[in-house]
Amino acid sequence: MAKKAQPKKVKNKRLPVREKTGQYFYAPEVTDGVVAFDTFESRHIVRVLRKRKGDRLWITNGKGRLFEAEIFDDYSTAVQAHIVRVKEFEPPVKHLHLFLAPLKSADRMTFALEKAVELGVTSITPVLTRYTERKQIKYERWEKIIISALKQSMRVFKPLLSESVSLMQLEPVEKQRFVALCEASKFENKTYEVSKEAAVLIGPEGGFSQAEKQYLFTSGWKAVSLGKQRLRAETAVVVAVCKFFQND
Repeated sequence: MAKKAQPKKVKNKRLPVREKTGQYFYAPEVTDGVVAFDTFESRHIVRVLRKRKGDRLWITNGKGRLFEAEIFDDYSTAVQAHIVRVKEFEPPVKHLHLFLAPLKSADRMTFALEKAVELGVTSITPVLTRYTERKQIKYERWEKIIISALKQSMRVFKPLLSESVSLMQLEPVEKQRFVALCEASKFENKTYEVSKEAAVLIGPEGGFSQAEKQYLFTSGWKAVSLGKQRLRAETAVVVAVCKFFQND
């Protein structure tokens, strides 16, 4: 049995060059110093990347740990690797909870989720509004998109995907709450306030109803402007997230 590696805690900054030269894989559980990949990930490792016994992989569990592991079983549907080194990262300093109305187009929805994860959101919650056209949430598909973006961006903390909620029942724990509105220039608070933790709401293609806007404002949400141009919902996601993290 492989000797269990002890984690080394490091700050959540840029990774050393060696870690950045490869590709990240995702495995939520590590048992007795061994990572067992599911069928999808195994096929990708063996058939696409052509990895074999003795090759090294970088793996994140999505909970702040990064593992260097060596493949000892390269079966195409059940790859296994033993851990040789572990790094444990500090949680990110800034936290952004994205509340997002599902988009009608599956491709645009994929784009919005990918970029939100790549840019650093820590939580994602689907929000159902009066004008939301796609009411059914495919959580398994959303999770796959999130995990793919996690690996692409080399993050070690996987954003939490929560169950959908009706806009009229929104009660986020974050004290700083912002809603992206085209008419934000009419309101006093037009930009993010300096904060390490916040929630931002991006509505559907059809916007919010007057009743929903009234509910948001009386519930402590503040209008935030994303610029002079009128943006598509998926573009609004990118701009909203970038604006929050722009001081990093």
